[in-house]
Order: sequence, then C-alpha cells, then structure tokens
Amino acid sequence: MSTSNKKASGPNIKVSELEFIQQIYGQIFAIARSVPPEQRSSLFSLLLGWSDLIPICESQGEHENYLKTRIGDEGYNKIQELLEKKQVQDLTKSLSKDIGISYAVASYWSPTDHRRRTAAMRKALNEKETSEADLAAFLFFALTFQSNIKSGRTSVVQFLSTEAEEKRGISTRFSKSGEQNSWLSIPQDLADNLFKQLKVDEALECLKKEETDQIRDELKALLHEESRPKDSIGNTAISRILEALGDFKDFKDFKDFTKDQKDSLKKAQKALRSSFGKNINPSQTVYMVITQALWRRACPCDFMYMFPVPTYANHACCVLTVGTSSKGKSDHACFETASIPHLALSLVARSLFTDPLLIDYANLGQRLVIADLAHEQAHIIQPISNALDLITEGEFVDSDSHLAQIRLPSIIVPPGRLDKRDLWESAKQEYIIGHRYLRFLNGAYGSLSPHDDLLGN
Repeated sequence: MSTSNKKASGPNIKVSELEFIQQIYGQIFAIARSVPPEQRSSLFSLLLGWSDLIPICESQGEHENYLKTRIGDEGYNKIQELLEKKQVQDLTKSLSKDIGISYAVASYWSPTDHRRRTAAMRKALNEKETSEADLAAFLFFALTFQSNIKSGRTSVVQFLSTEAEEKRGISTRFSKSGEQNSWLSIPQDLADNLFKQLKVDEALECLKKEETDQIRDELKALLHEESRPKDSIGNTAISRILEALGDFKDFKDFKDFTKDQKDSLKKAQKALRSSFGKNINPSQTVYMVITQALWRRACPCDFMYMFPVPTYANHACCVLTVGTSSKGKSDHACFETASIPHLALSLVARSLFTDPLLIDYANLGQRLVIADLAHEQAHIIQPISNALDLITEGEFVDSDSHLAQIRLPSIIVPPGRLDKRDLWESAKQEYIIGHRYLRFLNGAYGSLSPHDDLLGN
C-alpha cells in the first residue's frame, strides 16, 4: 500500500522528545498519585490535550477543577509547568500538525477493579456537528458496553482489550483504495448501507428526540463508570439495532448481504482474524464494522490506529486510539506499522499508561500483602527483604532481570527520607506488584513466583 507521505524523512519527531515525554508523564503521575482510577480520565484528558483537541461532552475546566481539588493548586501548577516545557510542546505540535491527529482516546483498564475508564478528545466542531457527534459517541459506548461475546457483539477496542489472544492494534481506513489484509477497510458505501439495514440511522434519529443534557450526562457515566441506568434513554435506540441484527437469520458467509457488501465484510473478517489471532465470526465482524464506523461519526477522521499496552491482569490491556485526517497540511495521516509515526505513538501510549498501572499494582499489592499476612503467609513477601537493603542504600538492581536498564517511576520513596520501618511499609506497597509488573514489561516474567496467580494471571 502506498502511503500519503510527502516528506521522505518522515514527521518532525525526535527520539529525545519521546524519551523526555516518558519522564514528564512519570513526574505528572507522581504528583497526581492520589487521583483514583475512577477519576483518572481527568488526568488523561489533560495529557491528551494535544494542540487543539478538547474533551468530548465535557469541558477541560471540569477536569482542571477536579484535579485542583484533588491535588491542590500547587500540584496542578507543577503539572502545567511540566506540560509547557519546550520538548513536550514540540512533540504535541508534531503529532497535531505533521500526523494530523483529529482525535485521541485513552481507554484505561485498572487492575484494581477491572473496569474501563475513558478519556476522549477530538478537534472542535460547530454546534450542529457537536450535537450529532455526541449522539454517535453515546450510541457507540452504549453498544460497546452492551457487549456479549457469545452472541458476537463487541466493538473492536473492547474485544482487543478483554478477549483478543494477540494484543496487537489494528488500523482502520474508510476507503477502498490501497486495501491490504493488515488494515480493516470500511468503505463509506458499506458503512452507509449497514447503518440503514441495521437501523443505526433510525437509532440516531430516535436519540435526537431526547434532551441534550441527559444524553451528555449518560455519556459521561459511560466514559467514567462503564455503565448507564436501567431506564436509560438509549434503551429504545439500542433495541432497534439489536432487533435488526436478530432479523439477519443467517450470518454464515454473510448470506444476508449483497455481493459488494459480502466482499468487503470478508476482507474485514480476514483483517480482524489476522490481527487478533482468534476466529472472528461473521456476526462479530458486522458488529465491529458498524461500531467502528459509528465512532468515526463521533470523531471525524480518515484513519484510525490502536496502541495497546498490556495490564498483566485478566488478560486485558489499556489502549490509546488516535484518528488522523488527510485534510489540511498533515503529510503523514496514513502510516504503516513500524513507521516513525506508529513507533512514536506506541511509545507515547506506553508512557501514558505504565505509571498509572504501576500505581494501581502497588495499591493492589498492598491489599494482597495484608491479606496474605492475615493468613500467616508472610513468606510471600520474603523475596522483597533483600531488595529492602538495596533500597536503603539508594540502589535497586534485580539480579534475574534487566531492571537496571529501566527507569524506575518517581513514585518510589527516595532513600533516607523515612526510617527503616516506614521504608519497609512503603516497600511493601510500592514494590511488590510494581516491581513484578516492571519485570513483566521487560520480558522477565518467566521467573515470577507461584503466588503471581493472586493477580488473576
């Protein structure tokens, strides 16, 4: 497939900027460590405010006010100072201008409660466009959390995060040109026809009759809590789509569709199977195609990219999803795996999710240690005692992994700050799960103790 790159040298992204953003994000999550998982989308929204991206159905002011309340004005101001550093600004400008990012979504699966929280950002739209896009976003998340694996109803991101054997992101393009098996290709005519056949358009029209404020309130609940009330205003809209899906009696080989639709859906199925390493049936393919196309209405774009980061618990992963537009002056909106933009965004995703995962694993580790000690199984934490001596000396090197080469997060208590008893308590909280997770990320998880099954592994 030929890309639309015009500059042979690629976008103006420097390795030093990517290394710097990792350090900056680490410092920011250290400052905002007290922000719980259910409110961390406020922090993600701040970090994803690349150039002209703004939150969906919320104001950035809402997130700012919450963070100031939680971490104080001083902590919030420190975060702003970090984000205003030149290297950060240069990287975000490159992402916005050179690559042409039109939206960014951070889907965070916390290992503490195994729930998804979402921070969704997009370019500003006019009032009419915003209203229609919010309806599409609401319907997308309502259908996403209506997921039913057995019946073949899951969106792409939800399946990738919770079910896929292979945690590889899949790229989506909304055209027929340059089709390859590695891309999920959804031509506009296919999306339009499926929206009519499966009553998606009817569902959106149904939602237009509802109060805008109520739509946004329920959308916020879906973003932050993965839930909506039993008497949700979206129930009628969703039931229309599910009934329409039920009317297609035979999804085998896509028999209920026209030849052109069948050809496009078979290619989509092949791409999904190739990416996820699992048999994706026709019903699942159709559901994934319509939800992907629906999200495009929520966040207009020409291409979508996914960057998963494993969480190590319950076979899940966090996902950074970005959309790009080839309109305007963006020269690298369409890019392949292993290209400079793809590698850059992969590193941004890992930088974005690693520190909050470490914080949550540390908190989880504290609870597990307390539970184990209550059952007189203190030997579980015994391997950490040797590490404690190294911590007090200002060192931490694991002999059976490559931790010496990995940046330890700044949430670690500096040596000498606490007495030995307090440091031991801190070590139990900070290291037991965080340390194992670092080893996992580094590919050294084969030597973990038998007690790792406590993590749901």
